[in-house]
Amino acid sequence: MLKDASAARFERRHLHRRRVLLGGVICDAYGETAIDCTIRGLSAGGAQVQLAEALQLDKKIYLVDTWKDRAYLAKVAWIKRDRAGLSFVRSYGLSPEPPAPLQFLKSVLLDAKLRQVRALVERGRSREEATRMVGLNTKVSRDSRTRPP
Repeated sequence: MLKDASAARFERRHLHRRRVLLGGVICDAYGETAIDCTIRGLSAGGAQVQLAEALQLDKKIYLVDTWKDRAYLAKVAWIKRDRAGLSFVRSYGLSPEPPAPLQFLKSVLLDAKLRQVRALVERGRSREEATRMVGLNTKVSRDSRTRPP
C-alpha cells in the first residue's frame, strides 16, 4: 500500500505542474552569486529549472521569476543533468518592493530584465519593444544606459 500511496503522490504532483518556458535567476541567500536559468515547470509548491551550472542538493536558494516579478525561497530537492527540482519554502512579491532584508532580490530581477532587453535588441527588436516585452518601463531602460553591461 505504501508503494501505491507514493505513486499516487508522484502522479498528483505531475498533474498540477504546469509546463512553462520562463526566464529566471537562481541566487544565493545574499545575492552574491546569480545564475540565469530557464523555468521549465511550475506548481504552487515548486519548480523545475534548467541551468548551465550545478546546484548543491538540499541547499536553500532563491529563484527569481522574471515574468511574475516574484522570488521564491526554495530548497534544491533533486538534480538530474542540467535540470533541478526546487521545493518552495516561501514566496515574495518584488513589485513594488520586497521586504527590507530582501531588497537585493529587486536588483537581481532588474539586472536579469536588462540582460533580456539586451538579448532582444541584439536579435533585432527595438529598445522600446524589448523593454515592453520584458515588463520594464522606458525610464528604467534609459537609466540603465549608464550602468555597465
